[in-house]
Amino acid sequence: MAKITRDEILKIAQLSSLHIEEKDLEIQMEKFNSILEAVDHLSQIDDKTLEGLQKNHPSQTPVREDVTKPCLSVEDVLKNSPSSQPPFFHIPDVIERS
Repeated sequence: MAKITRDEILKIAQLSSLHIEEKDLEIQMEKFNSILEAVDHLSQIDDKTLEGLQKNHPSQTPVREDVTKPCLSVEDVLKNSPSSQPPFFHIPDVIERS
């Protein structure tokens, strides 16, 4: 795996509009390289292993059939609105205009 260089850190800082002190460059290089190593480690995980884990630990989200139901009419939706201009809700200005 390629390590990130000092020049790359400076370029990333420039693109991010960040100022990195010369004394902090080494620390930032170590942090970036640590992240890159972790991502590289994840890319080496065998997909078969992940499939096995999923079978042993079922999802907490219940799986149910997607059933289409009728939706509310525009009139019913706007009925509870304090103010409307059908078919839209009328929302008061939040930012004062000058």
